[in-house]
Amino acid sequence: MKNKTSIPIDAGKIRKGAALFVLLTLIAWMLLIPAGISEQGSFAHRWHKGFNSLKSSVGGADVFFISAAFGIVLIQMFLSVIKMSLILKAQDVSFSLVKTARFTLCPLFLSSITPLQSGGIAYQLYILKKSGHNFSKSVALITFKSALNGLFLVVAFPLLLVYAGSALKSGFFSELSNYVLFFYLFVAIFFYCVMFRNRQLKKTVVFAFRGKRSNPVAGFLFKLLMKFLNSVENLSKNYESFFFEHPLKTTLAALIAIAEMGMYFLITPCLAMALSPDRNLAGLYATGMAISYILAYSPTPGGSGIAELSGMGFALSWNGPVTALILLWRIVAHYSPAVFGGFLLFFSIGRDIPQKKRPAVFDACPDGEN
Repeated sequence: MKNKTSIPIDAGKIRKGAALFVLLTLIAWMLLIPAGISEQGSFAHRWHKGFNSLKSSVGGADVFFISAAFGIVLIQMFLSVIKMSLILKAQDVSFSLVKTARFTLCPLFLSSITPLQSGGIAYQLYILKKSGHNFSKSVALITFKSALNGLFLVVAFPLLLVYAGSALKSGFFSELSNYVLFFYLFVAIFFYCVMFRNRQLKKTVVFAFRGKRSNPVAGFLFKLLMKFLNSVENLSKNYESFFFEHPLKTTLAALIAIAEMGMYFLITPCLAMALSPDRNLAGLYATGMAISYILAYSPTPGGSGIAELSGMGFALSWNGPVTALILLWRIVAHYSPAVFGGFLLFFSIGRDIPQKKRPAVFDACPDGEN
């Protein structure tokens, strides 16, 4: 008999996150629709004309290329599951392929309604904990997956500089790039210190709290910091196992991650071909790559609002109906996977979102299987 696992999901927070996502998206579209109309006139006039233009462009899009874009999404999701399966096996985590698919795809919904993809990460951490894996191993799995996704950026960086340089220098992109640069720089410095200077940090903490540990507050802070640094030391050991204990699985996961991200960035050029004969595909590919990496850890739920407005960067490398391209891009690459992840989450849990009088938990049968 399979064990039941309680997955704590606050229905109220889900509703608030979804509502914020919808609100920010609607505000962005209210601003975006008239933005493509160059002629003078009132906001209402330009919005009406922009909406008609958007409707006409989307209505006349080539169904073949739109279908192909959805096909690319399916292939990318499949590759994502295979990549995660290899990462899990490299850490000796025995999930079935079905459970790995749920573990990989259910967070698509939770990440879309929480800032910095925090909902999806929390879900994966919880599943790993309930499967009997410690926190250090769980963090290593999730962060290593993100690192592999970023590997494609290293491979394709020359393409990004050549074809998306003008986009990155534009006003809106410049502000976003500064935010992303600061965020990644902070993360890089933090990880460098805790991963490669762990012993020095421990000595510094011991020295800083020398003679002060008898104080309740100082003693608590000392224990907290030492516990954190010990956890980081365990985390570094888990990272080492990727390369020294399972190098083949790690190499395969890295190659699949490059193929997965390469497929994902084909979505935008494919949709552009559905809308216009202007086919600066390399420019669109690079610009889409820049936008996606900038939005990877957006402060708004699922990049709502910011993603729609940043999509105007496509106009720097493409002369087609940009607003229509942004709409199709968000539907195919973001909204549809999020909805699919939501259905998968709720069906795998097997119960409706609990009402206020009931505990905010779902009972999931399959998560006890390994």
